[in-house]
Amino acid sequence: MAVRRERSSWARAMEGLQQLAHASLRLTVKSFGSSMATCMRQRQWQQPLRLLREMNFRHASPNLITFNSTISACGTEHWHLAFDLLSELQTQRFVPDAFSYGATAAALQEGPWQRSLSLLEVMPAASIWPNKVVYTSAASAPANATQWNRAISLLAAAGAFRHDPDQLTYASSIGACEKAGLWQLALQVLSTMAFSQLKLNTIIYNATISTAAADWQVAFQLFASVPIQNSVPDHITYNTTVSACDKEGVWAQAVYKLAEMPDAMVKPDIITFGCCISACEKSSFWQLAVDLLRMLRDRQLQSNTVTCNAAISACEKGWQWQKALALLFEMQSARLSPNEISYNATISAAEKVARWQWALTLFTKMKQSKLRPNTTTFSATISACEKGFQWTRVLCLLIDMHRVGAIPNRITFNAALCSCWRADRWQLVLQLFSDMLSMHMSPDETSFNCALGSCESSSKPHGTPELLQGLAESAMHLRLLNPLTS
Repeated sequence: MAVRRERSSWARAMEGLQQLAHASLRLTVKSFGSSMATCMRQRQWQQPLRLLREMNFRHASPNLITFNSTISACGTEHWHLAFDLLSELQTQRFVPDAFSYGATAAALQEGPWQRSLSLLEVMPAASIWPNKVVYTSAASAPANATQWNRAISLLAAAGAFRHDPDQLTYASSIGACEKAGLWQLALQVLSTMAFSQLKLNTIIYNATISTAAADWQVAFQLFASVPIQNSVPDHITYNTTVSACDKEGVWAQAVYKLAEMPDAMVKPDIITFGCCISACEKSSFWQLAVDLLRMLRDRQLQSNTVTCNAAISACEKGWQWQKALALLFEMQSARLSPNEISYNATISAAEKVARWQWALTLFTKMKQSKLRPNTTTFSATISACEKGFQWTRVLCLLIDMHRVGAIPNRITFNAALCSCWRADRWQLVLQLFSDMLSMHMSPDETSFNCALGSCESSSKPHGTPELLQGLAESAMHLRLLNPLTS
């Protein structure tokens, strides 16, 4: 009902204006201005803009008030129109006032930060000093990580002109520090805000904790300060703190915050559980990672691919290939599409325990799912086949790897070298050595051990000189590549 009443008010204003026009009565600037004001209050940006264009046709010249009303109606979604109208206002020999700049700056909160700053530069030249609205809007404009110094400069300039920064201005400065990863500077801004006796609300603390994600201990200290300022931690406060723990792999602290949430009447969400599972994965704590995934589903929360991948990776690091395989199949039953990370982690889990049949099965299934195997996929599958003494399959995978354009790495070559060495295929060992050198890849200790092992075999003395010559060339090549190690 309220929305219907709001729509009827601006619609009636437009109808009244049309009736005056049909009655051949002269439309005055006041008539247009009154209709614009009504539309502006209801955020009908199209109507004031159309009225502004119609005024010239009706011989009712726009004035500063009508321009200001139209700029204000544009809002942040149409900041480019607001900026163009400010320029048009000046071409019609009107002098913008503080309201003109303030309305444009408010619209530019979602526009380029350069244009917001340009307003601050031109206002003093017009003998109009920026007010708090303009400073806050400029500081709130999106910027990249390299523009944090501008946000801090705006914060200082606002105080210099006796416009005490408000909470939004401080929050914007802290947000700029977050993008640049300057959590120490964000803490200084927070301290300055506290000194100015502004209330430190939950939003401010959330932004600062997010900035301090690189140091979980700082995040914990900030979290502990929230109740002291008579603010209540919300799910964002918990999630940013748990995320900081995840980034440093401190699983115990992450799970502690998760366990604390029910007593604080805050419901954990997929982000909370995801960060905790990821923290467990980084610490190879696979049991808890799997339990958390089960807990997430028991709470009727929909798991996602990222969360499942973290649990699978935890099982891979814990040598739990059967758990990893079960989680991969559970993803499909839950209508989640496994990606390259899902398959790579599961294949790697199978490789650790030499389950080459499962590694090949998963490799095939991955290709059937229209996923493109990468270097990690091939390396894990080749290593699994090498552990299973499947040298012919290793060579087939190397050929397939070349065919799809995946680039072998040292792990791939070493697995192939070991596989051919065990199969007494010294010619292939020499060829693989040559391939490594042609790719400007330095053989390591494993590579040389496999090659020397081929030389020691008594079953092929005729190949020994050729292989030794290849090893000598490899050593010389290494010496040329790394003269400091010679």
